[in-house]
Parts: sequence; structure tokens; C-alpha cells
Amino acid sequence: MASKSFSSERSNSPLERAQSSLRSAHRVPISCMFLCNFEVKKGNVLVWARHSDGFEKKVNLEDIEFKSMPSGVHEVIDDVINFVIPKGEKEGEDGHYNGVAYFKQNGQELSKGVGQIDRSRVKMYALGVVVDFDSTQYARNQDWKADEFSSANEYVDDLEQLLCQWFNRGTLENFDIFDQFFETYNSGKTVDSLSPVLDRLAAAAYTGQELLSSDAPQAKPHMLEYLLYWLRKLGPLIFPLWRSCLLNERILILNPPSGSFEKCNALCYCLSVISLFPQTSKFNKSEGHYVTPLYTLGVCDIDRMSKEVSRANSENRKPNGYIACTSDEILLSKPELYDKVMKIPGEVEESYFVDIPKLYDNQEQLIRATPHDLHSVQVLYKELFGEELSVTERQNFLKMIEPLSWSQYIIDGFYWWVTAGYLKPSYHEETNSIPAGPIGESELALILGALEYFHGRTMALFQKLKEIFESKEVCGSDEVVQLPSAELVAMDLDSFSAQDHKFIEEIAHKWFHRTLEVTGDLYGAAC
Repeated sequence: MASKSFSSERSNSPLERAQSSLRSAHRVPISCMFLCNFEVKKGNVLVWARHSDGFEKKVNLEDIEFKSMPSGVHEVIDDVINFVIPKGEKEGEDGHYNGVAYFKQNGQELSKGVGQIDRSRVKMYALGVVVDFDSTQYARNQDWKADEFSSANEYVDDLEQLLCQWFNRGTLENFDIFDQFFETYNSGKTVDSLSPVLDRLAAAAYTGQELLSSDAPQAKPHMLEYLLYWLRKLGPLIFPLWRSCLLNERILILNPPSGSFEKCNALCYCLSVISLFPQTSKFNKSEGHYVTPLYTLGVCDIDRMSKEVSRANSENRKPNGYIACTSDEILLSKPELYDKVMKIPGEVEESYFVDIPKLYDNQEQLIRATPHDLHSVQVLYKELFGEELSVTERQNFLKMIEPLSWSQYIIDGFYWWVTAGYLKPSYHEETNSIPAGPIGESELALILGALEYFHGRTMALFQKLKEIFESKEVCGSDEVVQLPSAELVAMDLDSFSAQDHKFIEEIAHKWFHRTLEVTGDLYGAAC
């Protein structure tokens, strides 16, 4: 269905901004390109690499064979793996280089019709690139971190085509096609090439066509295109994850057996983007106010992560927040390296793995979504997708919800008894509505509608807290501000949930460096 114009309904909407900016997006030049191989006798090895001028000493490819071919990837035919490489401290640079690799193997093909595979014939390779977003003129004109987080992925389709072509050619000692591609797109030259991924998104924004249309069946989706998939998969758990990202916590996602790194990396990206402050907010430019997607982590990252924790402890500060996925469960045995861990069910049901997504803290305590989060998911389904929750979805989502508090149970029962179910307490009302017009629109419009919904909730929360502290300025900045729990309703939070009480106290301190204390107010919550 063609997408109608939103200009008459919303000024400067995300869809309009997408239409005006996506067409002009250029690729970030390649700083490094590499090829890794899994050999039966040697394990993962780096077999070929090229660096742009000036980047050979900067981009550290140590352990790149494990970053591009993480544990468990050998169980799938192909996959897309995102990763980051920390910038060198010697150069005084902060941040990361962004990388992506396309993995492919022929093991499944060799196993067809045979009882046993000759392991010497199995070929597993990963072809990847590393880019430095900060080094480009494009980066200097942007303040939207999401562009940086996805900058390497503009080359995913090329990597797939190159590796498949190289496989089919059969001369695995000849890397000339990789050399030619690197010479075209390396950062030592001016890259005058529009991003093919963003160009496809722009076409969808203009025409309203589906993002993966029949004329481009092999195109790899942009990571943001998985947002609707994960909204349906995680249900109400998307909200405690969003709140954790706002707090700049460290979140690990455990990739299940035979799980897709592409999908898990996309979840890292989507969570980082929905928790960013909108582009119109100057607050977005402040350091420490966004969670960084590190994408794929493994055993090779433990030593570096441990050093970062030790450095943060010595400086009396919290370690930098991140969101990443891993298939190495050994990371979960080191609780000092993360704050939350998400375990997601595999595509193939395993009796020993989780049947629904489950969120834990680093003390192995299960974290459930609040009853208000379930209500928010129902609103999202109705206003964004035009659907009601199915029976199966509702049953699964209820497993993710913490029990009602006795206070809410009593108040809900009182309203039902007095009004015969005609009226509900005010805390059941949705304070932040979905942007007008997404139902029945293109997939891109739905994605941007969901994105604007979360950004709207973030800004509303920020503004409410700002108003509270401005009204309490007479008390002084060191004064503890008392906040009746009933006021959490206006912030689209659960006024009865202890975890939302804790969240608002922590986010107030993070954003405004003020001490907030939530107090009980059952009468106010009921009115």
C-alpha cells in the first residue's frame, strides 16, 4: 500500500526527515578490509588484510579472527557479524572503529546425501571491513549517533557478493577481487558512492513500497528494519530494556544455539537507537547520555573489559554502558562485566534453553516487566499494527510480567465493584500516544512511528523531571525532593512498581544530579 503524505498531519515527522536526508547519505570509506578462515588444525586465522594509508598502526586487528567468526557461527550456513574495535589510547582517541563481516561456509552443502563429512573439505570464511566514522566530513556534519553505529553495514551486500563470487571461483589463494574492491572504497581516496542500504530505505520512504521488495530479494536489511520483529518477540520486556539503556547500563544478550548474530546485533542497534534522545534535543550531544552498541563480544574481550572495570573503579565512577551480544556463556560467570543479561529462545526449540525471552540482573535475579508495560504493549499493537494481542501472545507476555502489588489489586477491585467495570483508575490511561497515521502505512512508516513513540516517551520523562526540579529550586540542589508515587502516572510509568520507583530515582540523579525519593500515595494513584 502506498504511503500517504504525513506533511498535513505532522510537521517535520521522522518519515519526512527520512525522505529529505536518506538520498544524500554517502558511504564511509573503508579503513581496513580482511579475510579470516577456520582451519581444522589451526582454528581461526587471519589470511589476508589491507589497511588504508595511516591506519595500519591505528586499527588493531588482534583477535579479529574471533570477532568475525564468534563461537557458534559454524552452526549456520551464513551470517552477518557486527563488532567494534576500540581506538588506540596511545593516539589519545576515544570511541570505536565500527566493523562488519559476512560469514559463509560449505559444511551444510557437503553434508547433503552423505553420512559423514570429510572435514578437510569444509571451508569457513569471514570477509569484513572496518570504518572510521569520525574521520569523515560526513561525521562532522552529523550529531545523530545512530549513523555512526550502522556505518560499516553499508558494505554488507558487497561483502556477501564478493565472498560468494570468490567461493565459486575456487581459487582460494587469489585475493585480487578483494584488492580491487578495497582500492575502490578505501579511505585513502574520495568515495563518491551513495549508500545502497540507505538508498533503498529512501526509495521506500518516497514510494511506500515494502523495504525488501521482489526486485531486490538478496538485499540485507538495515538493522533498524528488525525493530518491528523485536517488538513482537520481546513484547513488554522491551520497556525494562529501554529503561536500562537510558540508565547507560551494561547489557548482554545471550545468542542461543544456532542463533543469528545478524538479528542479535540488530537488537543491540535498535535498543541503542530507541534510547537515544531525539535529534532536536541538545541533550543528545552530552557525553554519557547514550548506550554504545558493542555488538559481538567473546572470550577475547574479557581482559579488555576487566581492565575498563578496574579503571572505572579507580576513578570512582560507573563503567561505561554498552549493549552487546555473545554466544560465550563464560561471560555470564563474570558479573562485574555486565549489569543485565537477556536470554532469548532459539529458532529451533531446545529443551535446555529458554522458551520465552528472559531478563536477569548480574546476580541471576529474574527481572519482569511491569503491568503498565503490558498495557503499553497492547496500545502499541492496537495503534501501530492495528491488532489486538493474540491468545498465544498474551499468554507468553503474561509470563514476562511481575505480579500486581496488593495495593493495585485492591484499588482495581474497588473500581470494578463500585462502577461495575465501567470506569478504571487513572493509571490505566496511556499518556503518550502513538504518532498519528502509521496503521496501514508502509513498513518504514511503522518503524519510524515506533521510533518516535519511544523518543516521545524519553522527552516527556525528561520534561516532567525538569519541571519537578525547577519547581523545587527553592529547596536547594542538595535537598532531597519528595515525589508522590502517583506522579509516575504522568511519566507513563507504573506508580505501584518498585522497579519503576528505583528507575525514576536513578534517572533523575543521572540527568539532573539531584536526589529524588518516591513516596507512597495510594489515594493519588487511584484518582
